[in-house]
Amino acid sequence: MSESGETRPSLLVRMRDAQNDQAWSEFVEIYSPLVYGFSRKQGLQDADALDTTQEVRRIVVRSIGRLDYDPRRGSFRGWLFTIVRNELNDWFRKQKSSVVGTGDSTVRRQFDELPAAAKSKEKGPNCAE
Repeated sequence: MSESGETRPSLLVRMRDAQNDQAWSEFVEIYSPLVYGFSRKQGLQDADALDTTQEVRRIVVRSIGRLDYDPRRGSFRGWLFTIVRNELNDWFRKQKSSVVGTGDSTVRRQFDELPAAAKSKEKGPNCAE
């Protein structure tokens, strides 16, 4: 990578060939640590940051052929981190909508103290005890 932190246009051209293992290895070596580190700084745990980094690579593989790189209009890193931010926004949105147990033993005891009829309703009509 150049000292200025700019992406070499030659790398982007070579990456258009999905079979160019050398170009893609170079991309992964340069950008995966940046994407992973950014994801961690946004609060993701290790496994989630790794998953996000992998998904960003998949998107880049699918999208690089459509990228019309013009450094006067913006940097490659700007384009890449737009993808990263979108993935992180999706991740956080999914986390908000998923139900996560507290793991609190007090909550478990309160549930265990409920009458059996209330437990049946909590489980749903099609659940067997």
